Amino acid sequence: MNTLFLKRIQCQLQKLWERGFYHIFGASFINKVIQFSASILLVRILSKQLYGVWTYAENILQFFLLLQGLGCVVGLLQFASANQDKPEKQYSYMKFTLIVGLIVNSIIALSIVIFYFFGELGIPESKPILLILALFPVLNIVFDTIQMYFRSSFENKKFSLLTTVNSATFLTFSTLGALIWGIYGVAFGRYMAVIISVITGIYLLKPHIKKIYASYKLSYLEIKEFLSFSLISMLSNIFSSLLFILDVFLIGLLMKDESLVATYKIATIIPFAMNFLPMTVLIYIYPYLVQATKNKEQIKSLFKKLVLVLSSINAIISLSAIALAPFIIRLLFGADYENAIPSFRILMLGYFVIGSFRSPAGNTLNALKKVQYNLLIVIITGIFNIVLDYLLIKKYGMIGAATTSLTVSIISAGLALIYFKKSV
Repeated sequence: MNTLFLKRIQCQLQKLWERGFYHIFGASFINKVIQFSASILLVRILSKQLYGVWTYAENILQFFLLLQGLGCVVGLLQFASANQDKPEKQYSYMKFTLIVGLIVNSIIALSIVIFYFFGELGIPESKPILLILALFPVLNIVFDTIQMYFRSSFENKKFSLLTTVNSATFLTFSTLGALIWGIYGVAFGRYMAVIISVITGIYLLKPHIKKIYASYKLSYLEIKEFLSFSLISMLSNIFSSLLFILDVFLIGLLMKDESLVATYKIATIIPFAMNFLPMTVLIYIYPYLVQATKNKEQIKSLFKKLVLVLSSINAIISLSAIALAPFIIRLLFGADYENAIPSFRILMLGYFVIGSFRSPAGNTLNALKKVQYNLLIVIITGIFNIVLDYLLIKKYGMIGAATTSLTVSIISAGLALIYFKKSV
């Protein structure tokens, strides 16, 4: 019996290797380690005030990127995965995504320039950095589209390599840039990372480029279905992303203190970075979920396994981080950021809820094309997020922001689980 059991485990591990899971997990792990290292180095190199200025500029950029490509990158993952046996369709969806993405993100870039001249920020020193980053969306949509094509085509080794190249180049050039030119050098590092990543992606995509260029034009019905899914996904992403970016924006707007922005950013780095764990698993399994959408029992089985595994691992991670919070913050970021400890603990609880329940349920609903449910969930929680953030940050500052994140995470996870149960 034991021998048979061990053979089954060995067989499953071998399948994971053949399908590229370890490449995805390894790349995601290395990616987060590199990004985390970059954050630590920047905190050590830049003053608290300058780090707050950079964080706020990057946060504002993320608001503009909420409209990136009208959500077509997510649509590419869905429709290319669903047409795995029809490569000519995959090429057509890839081409359409690039065209729409470049048009939309060029408008976003122009909007950033206009905002620089006519908009106002809670931290005015962030505006020049935001202007420098104006062209980033145009390059980023190309990088994201190539990455998503590899992911939807099960070319996991290429996807993993590209992810690692992006993180490694950002670590290298942002650190060197910060040492030489301060926060302007960090912006330079961000550009160098995406440029090198795009060049690498085009090289890896070389066998497909001619076929993508010559691919047939999608029909009106195909475009309508694709854009409908993409736009709803984009709206869902807008509201769900508010959970991660609204806090920093409102702290800067209401408190007008770059040091508080920097401190809260420190509190978020580890909880947000840990999302790589559930997302790695979901990146690997999502195309299989899409292909299994007609078999609800299989979907249920996969979902139960996902929640069981992720909740067990995340419970250990979250409890350990909460217990060791003072040691972790002092060791990694320095004594100047000790006031981030309470917010860090609250956000680690939020990570447990999101990583164990919300992410698996939300991705499974997307695979089932129940994007309207996800949209409804994120609209409801988005409203809660905006109202609670405004009220609690004004009264409690960073603690209020962290408490809002935890509360919204619980509401979001609860609604997603309810809708998932009704859908299958």
